Amino acid sequence: MPVPIAASRALQDERTRALDVLCGALYATISGAAGHARDWRRHNELFVPSARLTIVHREPDGERVLESLTVPAYRASRESYFATNAFFESEVSREVTVCGDIAHVFSAFVARRTPDGEVCAQGVNSLQLLYAAGCWWIQSLMWEATTLAYALRTADLVRLTPFTATPSGGRGAPGK
Repeated sequence: MPVPIAASRALQDERTRALDVLCGALYATISGAAGHARDWRRHNELFVPSARLTIVHREPDGERVLESLTVPAYRASRESYFATNAFFESEVSREVTVCGDIAHVFSAFVARRTPDGEVCAQGVNSLQLLYAAGCWWIQSLMWEATTLAYALRTADLVRLTPFTATPSGGRGAPGK
């Protein structure tokens, strides 16, 4: 049964109106020192109620295995890790395609153990977004779990547009 998006949102603030801010909030809500409480309330507010988070795991033999989670299941699966491990993820580039009220975002990221430390992992998030009730919402988020031992090909990351944070309002690509 379809769930109306506007009815499922207790908070529709300015922070989720722009793609720049939505992407920044996604990274900010999961980043922090070991034991630092993540902002799971804010994280939940970025997604539509039926959203899925899908992680592509690479098996030792090269085979890919998908782990598909709801937003609450993602939180439950990561809380114990964040309780004992520092994790700081940040966006390094982004490619956005907007068509009406839907958008696709490729967001290249790096992960570190400290905010300015050495990169320990990198990858690309693939986000499918919906513009509804005056805001952009994440419908789905997929990424391949990688480490520098098995990094994405440089060409995969270079194709993406370098990211510069600029405030933007309403709909549209970053900076518009």
